[in-house]
Amino acid sequence: MEPKSDRLYSEGSTPNLDLRSLRSETSLRRGIPYGSFEYVDVVFNATANVDTDIRHSLSPDNPEEIDWEVVQWRFASAPAGGVIVYKHTGAGRRPWGEGYITLRCNIASARATLRLSVRS
Repeated sequence: MEPKSDRLYSEGSTPNLDLRSLRSETSLRRGIPYGSFEYVDVVFNATANVDTDIRHSLSPDNPEEIDWEVVQWRFASAPAGGVIVYKHTGAGRRPWGEGYITLRCNIASARATLRLSVRS
């Protein structure tokens, strides 16, 4: 019989649930840098370097605390230069609000998939 310290037992539980597995799962969760995330498809503004509102269903404590990263680009033909998506920080910047963020892209009508996330 295996020692009880290596197994998790409680009424209604499965005795085969190994504590090492539970510890591994906990370690994996700690390695995920965000609490919630969402993938969104975006078509940026038809004019380069102009605000594009991006809708989402995340619920951060502060709307400004949403992180974003491009996970995929889609172009009809290769752009002439490097593609940059950015958060405008200059005068006249619109603050992010509940259910949306605002980003800009240096390529007009660029299509992308973004991963939006809220840090855990």
